[in-house]
Amino acid sequence: MGRQLLTLARGDARFAGIIELGEGSDWSQLPVPDAVVDFSAPEGLRQSLDHGRARGIALVSGATRIGDGGKRALKHAGEAIPVLHTPNF
Repeated sequence: MGRQLLTLARGDARFAGIIELGEGSDWSQLPVPDAVVDFSAPEGLRQSLDHGRARGIALVSGATRIGDGGKRALKHAGEAIPVLHTPNF
């Protein structure tokens, strides 16, 4: 799903600054986006949450198999930034 969304967004002039990041990517040198859209594994979701909280960036997550710890992390992040999570959308 993430690949399809990435392809669609890159082909639509309404979206600017589309960047694909992998696990372990260095986010610190990137411009601050309006939102992060995350379709990664639980480890990548943690990185997205940490980055979003640190820089005040909204998160849209489609991550699956995040477990109870991931759900708690999403809820905790939602106290500081806008968070939308729905697996497999």
